[in-house]
Amino acid sequence: MELVPKMAEEAPDGYVSFVDRHLVTLRFESAQLAGDAWHAEEIYPEVLSDVAARWRRLQLLAKWFGRPAAADDYLRQVLSDRAKRWRAEQIYEVEMVVLKAEPVVEAPRAETGKAPTQSAGLARYRRTSPGRSSLGLKQARFLSPLRRPPTPRAEASIAWFHAYEAYRRRKRVAVVIALILAMAALMNLRATGQL
Repeated sequence: MELVPKMAEEAPDGYVSFVDRHLVTLRFESAQLAGDAWHAEEIYPEVLSDVAARWRRLQLLAKWFGRPAAADDYLRQVLSDRAKRWRAEQIYEVEMVVLKAEPVVEAPRAETGKAPTQSAGLARYRRTSPGRSSLGLKQARFLSPLRRPPTPRAEASIAWFHAYEAYRRRKRVAVVIALILAMAALMNLRATGQL
């Protein structure tokens, strides 16, 4: 009996067709939840990986337990959870205006005839030119129309690969824990004199 259920190395055709059916709406909903299409790409690939990680269980629910929409329901749930988590992790931009101090020059007084002087401690502030954060952001608006969205097969393969890598990590951790428990049991038997 395996501690972690076995996962195929490549995405099955059922998963690829699932991604094909849902990819356009998933991108759109991710963009709505994130606020724009750029940030949607931080959400929906993770959602697809989560579905890929549970694909076998979702197929069992659909086939044996009469829940044909199990994968669709799970996709909606994970999308909502990932979007909430993504929003909580964001550092929201605070718009700051940089002001440049200029000394205040008093107007000449008619009654005294003295020349204008600079006031100590008083300054006028004027707004400096508004600058965007980087040249990359300025160039991004020109490059975005050139970028073509990946195909559903590519998206499914990438998501499946990420889920498979997570599966392999969980499997390694399970093996290490099992070895540690076996060693602890052997040491316990040896200490009590039963070995």
